[in-house]
Amino acid sequence: MGFDSLLSPIEGKVVLIDGRKLYRGIADRVEVSDDNGKTWTVFAKFKTSPPKNILVRSHFASRLLRLGLQHFVATDDGYFYAIFNRQLYKFNQDGIVISGPEDIQGGRPLCVAVQDNKLIYGAYSSNGDRQPMDLFCYDGNEHYSLYKFQGVRHIHGVFNDPYTGALFITTGDYGDEAGIWKYTNRELSKVIGGNQQARAVQLLFDEQYIYYSTDTPLESNHIYRISRNDSSVSLLADVDSSVFYGCKLGSYKFFSTVAEPSEVNTSSYIQLWGCLNDAPWGLLTHYKKDILSMKYFQYGQLMFPHVKKEGQFLVFYKLGVVGSGRSYIIALDALKEHLEP
Repeated sequence: MGFDSLLSPIEGKVVLIDGRKLYRGIADRVEVSDDNGKTWTVFAKFKTSPPKNILVRSHFASRLLRLGLQHFVATDDGYFYAIFNRQLYKFNQDGIVISGPEDIQGGRPLCVAVQDNKLIYGAYSSNGDRQPMDLFCYDGNEHYSLYKFQGVRHIHGVFNDPYTGALFITTGDYGDEAGIWKYTNRELSKVIGGNQQARAVQLLFDEQYIYYSTDTPLESNHIYRISRNDSSVSLLADVDSSVFYGCKLGSYKFFSTVAEPSEVNTSSYIQLWGCLNDAPWGLLTHYKKDILSMKYFQYGQLMFPHVKKEGQFLVFYKLGVVGSGRSYIIALDALKEHLEP
């Protein structure tokens, strides 16, 4: 059977996987499902002004104004952090707000991490004058800078390496601004960098390698892996356009391209790529960018939930393509025939 025929739609944006539990954002609330998306109950609600409460209920208005639930992550001690309408919140296990709203610093972060039960995120703004970009920490009480990056345009993503406990950070955009960094014991070191083939957003981890795919409109884009032993870089696959997001579920790894046409990357389609174990990466499906302006209504892209505990399903959210505003779920076992050699 074809990949798309195996997908089941879910209304709203699934933002967190915790085993059999799924959490989704719809309008001004977070809902939870205990049965892999079959039934839902309200977990938490955000307080918004009357105008924004109306606008956030419209998918098109939310795309235009960058409203809604962007991130929802879980801590090991039973709490949750959310970024909703550019503001930070902390919830307890009953969905009650215990801190926030508090304004995020430095623009809307693309990828965030949880470490030591604290939310870690990087400043992401246009930063034309190249001001220092902060790596921020928020625990519900304090909100402070962990590190100031000099000589980068902005921070693309922050990731907690589950095998070493180190933080990894991706930065952009040009020349020495592009790189992948390791932050541990309050010290920063560059893993790779200095060119467009080290310009990335998402990182994926296993015991031997760190996986990334490039995010450049200036050159062809590729999927790579970095050896933990010697930091050597191996090319794994060619993709049609920049990559923002990906996820790892057990032995499965996924990256998705965005429709960000440039002189080099001319595709108006987004692609979903996958890999099982060490098999070659394969193209699972593709979707055409819708007719709405990329500048105002965002790029066509697939977004993946944060994962606290892996379940048995791949879930992704469509934005800017046919089916935009919905999430889609597929059993991982159903992907074997598409990814096994």
